[in-house]
Amino acid sequence: MDQTWLENILVRRHSDETPAKVLDLKVTQAVGKGENYLSLVKKINATILLLSGGKRNICLIVKDSHQNPEMKKMTTRGGFFEREITMYRDILPKMEDLIHSMDHPIEPLWPKCYSFTLYDQLVFEDLTARGYKMIDRKLQQDLAHSRLVFTKLGQLHSLSKIILDRFEIQQGNFRNMWCQPGITSNVIERSIAGLGKEIASWGDEWKEILARFDEAKSSFYSRLVEALTPKPSDFLVLNHGDCWSNNMLFKNDEETGHPISMKFIDFQISNIGSPINDLHYFVATSVQPEIYKNHSDELLRTYCDSLKANLTELKYEGTVPGFEELKHKMDDTRIAQFCFGICLTPVIIGDKGDVPDLENVVEDGSKKPEINGYDNLNDRSRTYLKNLIKEATDSDLI
Repeated sequence: MDQTWLENILVRRHSDETPAKVLDLKVTQAVGKGENYLSLVKKINATILLLSGGKRNICLIVKDSHQNPEMKKMTTRGGFFEREITMYRDILPKMEDLIHSMDHPIEPLWPKCYSFTLYDQLVFEDLTARGYKMIDRKLQQDLAHSRLVFTKLGQLHSLSKIILDRFEIQQGNFRNMWCQPGITSNVIERSIAGLGKEIASWGDEWKEILARFDEAKSSFYSRLVEALTPKPSDFLVLNHGDCWSNNMLFKNDEETGHPISMKFIDFQISNIGSPINDLHYFVATSVQPEIYKNHSDELLRTYCDSLKANLTELKYEGTVPGFEELKHKMDDTRIAQFCFGICLTPVIIGDKGDVPDLENVVEDGSKKPEINGYDNLNDRSRTYLKNLIKEATDSDLI
């Protein structure tokens, strides 16, 4: 037994598994309208003939840029596809190499990428074929799912920290979209206007809170930018950037139903900054408010433990922020969680029919595709907003 012997076995094994011909192909929509705003997602089910003569069924996800001119212009201007392809071409393979170098390797945190076309298309494995599922965004996440996400964010951030410290990520390609005037400042302005009208409709008992909201609202965007802009002393990571329920897939234990594995998808607005950026975004959009109210320290400790354990595995020699430091940082930047909550969550926990489809808006002649979650709020969204505003005023955030 020598190297040549093993090489021959491996070459023969893998050549037998080489596809020779596609025998059958079926293409369907992977997600419905109102579930993904920045791209078109399709599912491919195919039967292939192998060189060995055997057959295999494969399932793939194809992510295309919008063909509608205005939608394509919006996504191109935002650099969404360019950024995600950079992630799958340059960044995530380096993270996977790091995983293989660990004494106790973790599972990859993203789907396998089969192909990409600059800068219009990505082809992935279909994780649902391996038992992964998307949870109901409208219900938000319970403690078990939230705890798993905090653990996986610790893993993702630790991998990115090593690569960042090696100067293997071009920071100019990963600026935070929320800190770019004209892109998200308009989203903030529309949300503030919509929320102000909504509060005014809640009755006299909300007049004092409305007055405080009106007095503070002009500073929301500048405070958000300040909260998200990296400081010289910050512990920097590459954030997922769009960390909400529809960008995660979970696999559950068949007997208990508890989540045992998860994958992140959709790296279109990944950004470099403090890890609190992802934590605030995830909490605001995807964690059940009562869960976070009662378990916020537990969840943050879960993140800190994961971050430290994985950086130790990766032999990181720098200082790792602990629980008290990150808790203080999150308290100081609570405005980010508040702004994400008023801008995104009414849409996320609303029904599909509560907001106009962006492509239909464009086809009707709009020059600026917009998502407005305040035109047709459902009871779930309204209850969420009342609790959010009440908490913000009680804590003197506004």
